[in-house]
Amino acid sequence: MKNKIKTIWMLVILSLVLVTVLSNPLFAQKPMNWQLIVPAQLYEEEAVKVAISDLQTIGKEIGITFNVTNDREIIKDNAIILGNQSLNKATEELQNTAIISLKGVDDEQGYEIITSKTEDGKVIVVAGGSMIGNVYGLYWLWDRMRVYKTIPDINVTRIPALKKRVNLAWGQGLLGGGSSKKAMHEALRQSVNWVSGAATLDLIPWNSEPENSINAKNRIKTNEMIDYAHSLGMKYYCFANEFTYHPSLLKENDATLSSCDPNFWKALQNKYRKLFKALPKLDGIEVCNDDISGFWDAYRGFDLMHKGENCDMPYVKRFQTFVNKLSEVVIDEFDKTYLHFTWGLVAHEQHYSAEIFRKIFDNDNVRVDDKLF
Repeated sequence: MKNKIKTIWMLVILSLVLVTVLSNPLFAQKPMNWQLIVPAQLYEEEAVKVAISDLQTIGKEIGITFNVTNDREIIKDNAIILGNQSLNKATEELQNTAIISLKGVDDEQGYEIITSKTEDGKVIVVAGGSMIGNVYGLYWLWDRMRVYKTIPDINVTRIPALKKRVNLAWGQGLLGGGSSKKAMHEALRQSVNWVSGAATLDLIPWNSEPENSINAKNRIKTNEMIDYAHSLGMKYYCFANEFTYHPSLLKENDATLSSCDPNFWKALQNKYRKLFKALPKLDGIEVCNDDISGFWDAYRGFDLMHKGENCDMPYVKRFQTFVNKLSEVVIDEFDKTYLHFTWGLVAHEQHYSAEIFRKIFDNDNVRVDDKLF
């Protein structure tokens, strides 16, 4: 009886070992070497390097090695070829010998992927409409490898329907954002192409110390993040809850906290003039009002939608004035993008009421940034 129990336990243990081994993708397929043919023009791009690194990482997990070569080398066995015939000589050769037939992609963010058999193996051509299109194509391949645990045959043309894919400020730690290079890598994997970085309060050159000196250092780091975002084919913007400010701003503009005070709107506009003059490479801003929560230290917040002494300006008029005043500076003066997202804590206002939203935006009394569409 003891021997029988011992035998059963040995079979159970053996079964567990076999399940563990067989479930390992490295056991499921023979280790393979793939040539990754990248023309020098593309390999110089940071976004391409990041995508290739991700491909090599997932390849290692499933038993595939990618050897990067330039487009002047001979195609050997299995190969992934990046770039259309105008960029990659290997693609041009395959096209000329009718091994592949690219239709072409006009959209900069789009890409075409073609798989074809050769005498020695298989070739997969990833041909984007631009540098970033090639990167998105590599990431589609990366995504399929994660799903299938191998390199499947792919024959597809993909063009994104939404040209601007934005992460909101609070999504930096989840979907990817502009807070760090690591966050931008994650954003690139998800094809996010607008990322949010530092808050405006931490960037504006205030007429006050220590804020001015602190923000000068913050702008050095932010400029580095902007440059890196641009190298990944992304736009970089910063975020603000409005109206948040340093008290020196009101003093400079002789302004009071009231939507009925013309100098209040002057202070709002000068806040963003300071920002874009100090950070000319910044692509735009993301702003919300009604939820006045994003301030700290010596900074203050003011609910311009509801408060202000001796001011009976209607809610819709306040909202429209806010959007228009910011548009005059951000769009007209600096040719930047103004991304406004609606947010609110009051159930009968714009964030919850379609009627109020239409009153604000569905007429000729409020600006819309056509660069967003």
